[in-house]
Amino acid sequence: STHILEEVDAVCSRAIIINKGVIVANATPAELRARSRSCGAVELTFARPAADAAAGLKALHAASNVEWDGNRAVIFPRDSAALPAEVLALIKQKQAWPVTGMKVLEGRLDEVFQQLTLGQASAA
Repeated sequence: STHILEEVDAVCSRAIIINKGVIVANATPAELRARSRSCGAVELTFARPAADAAAGLKALHAASNVEWDGNRAVIFPRDSAALPAEVLALIKQKQAWPVTGMKVLEGRLDEVFQQLTLGQASAA
């Protein structure tokens, strides 16, 4: 039993989440991460702001939403299979964008845990 989700990833082959005495999830850590809002999202890091980046990323067909934190953008998927290729094609088209990093996110256990136990942020 733990509330430390890093331990779940490190040592568990299966996790059961209980909320108010009711089992609300029984799955592998990977299966739980797949339910995370950020699963399949693409994170871009910019050296400096790019004037048209927000509009360009929001216009992607495979993107449902874009959130910014300084020079970091997280593009949430509408279609997680197509999103990385669409983002990469846009970066190539916008060669002036100062992109310094791109990664596809696995999903986060804490998002799923909070959604299942507190009803916060969609984990589906």
